[in-house]
Amino acid sequence: MSTPTSAPSEMAFFSLLVRFGSFSNAARELDITTRAASKRLAQMEARLGVQLLNRTTRRMGLTPEVEVYLEHARRILADIGDMERLVSNSVGAPKGLLRVNATLGFGRSHIASLISDFAKLYPEVQVQLQLTVNPPPLTEDAFDICIRQGDEAYGIWHLSSGQRTETVKVRGTLSTNDGETALNWALDGHGVVMRAEWDIAKYLDSGRLRQVLTNWQTPPADIHAVYPQRLTRGPPN
Repeated sequence: MSTPTSAPSEMAFFSLLVRFGSFSNAARELDITTRAASKRLAQMEARLGVQLLNRTTRRMGLTPEVEVYLEHARRILADIGDMERLVSNSVGAPKGLLRVNATLGFGRSHIASLISDFAKLYPEVQVQLQLTVNPPPLTEDAFDICIRQGDEAYGIWHLSSGQRTETVKVRGTLSTNDGETALNWALDGHGVVMRAEWDIAKYLDSGRLRQVLTNWQTPPADIHAVYPQRLTRGPPN
């Protein structure tokens, strides 16, 4: 024969009934009728095979058996509450390792400061930022998030002015695949450089660089944060 067990909902009901001290007050709190509250207690007592409350016209008294039941019920309900808070906090507060990759120039100028702000919001997340000249293939599993911007081939400029478009293969005595180096050469007066506005704004404002071909525009270079599908399942842990 199996031993009857109380569900958490029964424990919560009985604990509330004792706390309010009457069927009418408990029923009002639960938004049920007084008769329904009385019937629910009677069903509990029948299932447990013991009288839980001494009922009088003026008050409800606790029987010796109920003292033990109530003590255990309150402890179990507290444990359930702690468990729910633990689960809720684990979902709401990300933690673990987050590996980020970005290109050198953009990573230094923008991503590093954003990660600093992110770390203040989520101190339990350990962030590793790796800046590279040549971004690794997105198929590699070495990073959780890869920051990518633009898709132009090295040494080729695409320009447009109204309905007119031109593709220019850039040649010069100096060449590099590092944008920071190319910018420094331009600042030293070695020639023309194509850089994003966010990268050279301070040099344009100070006059160290001057914009040329003002009637021509380059294609927009969107910025993307690319991540594996596995990260959609939840925060790192």
